[in-house]
Amino acid sequence: MQNDTMQLEAEMLAHIGACCLESPKGAFVDYPNARIPHELAKHGIAPARAEDSTWLLATTAPTVQLREDSVLLLPLADPLVAFESVRSALQGFGERFSILMPFVLWNLPQPRWFVFASRSVHPLASLRLQCAELLDGLDWYSASMHQAAFVLPPKLARELRGFVRN
Repeated sequence: MQNDTMQLEAEMLAHIGACCLESPKGAFVDYPNARIPHELAKHGIAPARAEDSTWLLATTAPTVQLREDSVLLLPLADPLVAFESVRSALQGFGERFSILMPFVLWNLPQPRWFVFASRSVHPLASLRLQCAELLDGLDWYSASMHQAAFVLPPKLARELRGFVRN
């Protein structure tokens, strides 16, 4: 089951960002899942420095100036447990990004929360359905799973209004 969990997380994180990018330039990954680069290679995305990347996944926000067309994914605390921490994090990111949307991988043994941040790429409006549906060899990611990751419970969506930017 541990292998399935790592594969599910790798597929979801890699493709949530990559399937929103028109022409990915490179990936910066600073996250403890070694399967993510393999999933990104399915899009022709190679490892790169943060400042040269359009796809970034890190445990903390990079300090470099990001490209205008970049997608940044960062882990968030569970807002159902640590709401003030999440609200504070979203408020801090709001100064750098015009699009800021939390999402959750509900289908893991313990759900994991992340934020999708960008200046110009929207995780739902920019989703390239053909890219998402024509990838081969996936067990967990699909366009429907992508969209479902951004569905928040109504109470949480109301409480985060004003901090989420979409």
